[in-house]
Amino acid sequence: MMRTIVRRSHRQFHAVDVENLLGTPRFNQGDITSLKTRYDVIAAVNACAHIALATSHPAGLLTAGLAWASARRVWYPGRDGADQALLEVLDEEAIAERFEEVIIGSGDGIFASTAARLAARGSRVTVVARRGHLSRALKLSAHEVRYLDSFAGLSAVMSGSAA
Repeated sequence: MMRTIVRRSHRQFHAVDVENLLGTPRFNQGDITSLKTRYDVIAAVNACAHIALATSHPAGLLTAGLAWASARRVWYPGRDGADQALLEVLDEEAIAERFEEVIIGSGDGIFASTAARLAARGSRVTVVARRGHLSRALKLSAHEVRYLDSFAGLSAVMSGSAA
């Protein structure tokens, strides 16, 4: 039996490696809240977005999930566990067929071949990463790169003065 998957306009899928974007596997609720605020603005998260958060430890996932309450939470233990958990979702769940845009919240090169494959299948691939922590291969595989510290309206959002 063949399954038909309909891609919907303006649907986004976000694969967010929390530990990579924070630069550490050890974080608290304040760190996550700040990251979510910045990420939502920089990644231009829309109302139809599906978000998968990943960490390499379940305690970190619980902390992250409190800030991103509607996000799907995945984890895999060990070094590169968050990467492996997100790659499983990206590679096994027909993401390119279901989402017009895929945003990878990580600078790790392990995502480069998956990003290229998603782009080849018609998804627009954007990477959100920390400046100085983006693999060249991933950068070349994406249509666009956005850095956590470079959004023009970010200082207004972080200070609470944005409308």
